[in-house]
Amino acid sequence: MLLSAYLSDKYQNHAIPSAIISTLAVAGFALYLHSTFKFIAYGLLFLTVPGVYAGAPIIVVWMANNSEPYFHHATIIALGFVAMNAGGILSTWRFPTKEGPRFMKMMIMDLTFSVLAIVLVFINVAVLHYKNWQKLLKAEHASA
Repeated sequence: MLLSAYLSDKYQNHAIPSAIISTLAVAGFALYLHSTFKFIAYGLLFLTVPGVYAGAPIIVVWMANNSEPYFHHATIIALGFVAMNAGGILSTWRFPTKEGPRFMKMMIMDLTFSVLAIVLVFINVAVLHYKNWQKLLKAEHASA
């Protein structure tokens, strides 16, 4: 988590580290769903933990850096933490004992959210590039 946050700040790029980290989760969940040997399945869960949690600081900083004025900034950060912590609340109901020990429905949902995280990272990049392009056009027209 610390390494990914450091590298994303150092290279001023939050999209690539977020996508790479989420790819770890996708790989872990997808391989877990297809594994039949319990020790391999258990080992694959070790990919999912950094894939889910290491992206959170990068995404929070990315949201904060791309919001203004200050009240949008504060609201975005708060809503980001609410969204991230909603998974903990949801998981109390999504891991019923009768589905154990594989919890296939929850693993499919986790895989879906991990893929969605990657897709949303690239949508965010596209939106930010478009908005920056619009700013440049306005600045060129104002100076001309």
